[in-house]
Amino acid sequence: MVLQSSPKTSQVAASSNCELTMESGRCIRYVAPAHANPTKEIYAESVTSMDSDTSHRAIRKRSSYDASDSSDDWEGVNAICQTLDTALKYECEHMLEGKNVLEIGFCTGLPSVLALENGAAHVTLYCADEAMMNLCVKPTLARNKIKQSKRKFISGDLGIVKQSSKEKQYDVIFATEFLNTDRASFEHLHDILDYALASDGICLLTARMYYFNCDGSLPEFLNLIKSKGKFEAYIRWTSPKSDVVQRKVVQLTRTIR
Repeated sequence: MVLQSSPKTSQVAASSNCELTMESGRCIRYVAPAHANPTKEIYAESVTSMDSDTSHRAIRKRSSYDASDSSDDWEGVNAICQTLDTALKYECEHMLEGKNVLEIGFCTGLPSVLALENGAAHVTLYCADEAMMNLCVKPTLARNKIKQSKRKFISGDLGIVKQSSKEKQYDVIFATEFLNTDRASFEHLHDILDYALASDGICLLTARMYYFNCDGSLPEFLNLIKSKGKFEAYIRWTSPKSDVVQRKVVQLTRTIR
C-alpha cells in the first residue's frame, strides 16, 4: 500500500482567503492556512518554450530548503502554476480547452482552478489527507464557484485513483511534489501515471532533486522513467542554482513508438 506524503500539520491548522498572482497577471484565489504560502506573486525564470530555445526570465525569490518548513510544498505549487501560466501565454492559450484534468501529489486545487479558468472540461482532485481536502482543497474550488459537475474529489490510498478513473482518462495531470516519498514507492507512482494519462496527454510534475525527509529523488525517478520506456521527460523549469536543493518542473509525454 502506498500513501502520498500527508501535509505537514501546520498546513491544515486554520484557513484564510489568499491570492496568488502570476507573471501574466492571472490571479488564483484560494483557501489555505494564512502563512502556508508566503509568496503572493510569482514570475517565470528559466521557463523554456517547447517550440524554441527562448527562455523567459524574471527575478524570483531565492529559496532555502528546510524539510520541516511548511511552505516548501507550496513552492512546488507556485512553480507548477507559473509554468502553466507561461505555457498559456507563450505557446498555446487554448491548450487546456476541453481537457480532462487530474491533480495528484500535494493537492491544493490551485492548478485545477487555473485549468478550469482556461477552458478545461473537468478536474479530478486526489488528496491523500482528508483534513487538507476539507480545509483547503474543497474551499478553494468553492471560492472560485466551480460547479459540482466540473469537479470530483477523491482521497485515501493512491490506488483509489485507478478505482475511480478509467484507463488513460486524463489529458493533463498535475503531480505537485509527487516524489516527496520513499523510493520504494516509485514503481507504483509510475504505474499510476501510466494508467491515468491519455495517449496524447501531458503530465507536469514538480520535485526537488532530492529530499531531506525521505530517500526519494528526481534523478532516481527519471532513471525509472527511462528504463520503463513509457514516457519522454522534458525539463520545463529549474529553480536558481542558488537554491540549496534545486526544484524542477518536468513534463512527461507518451513515448512515440
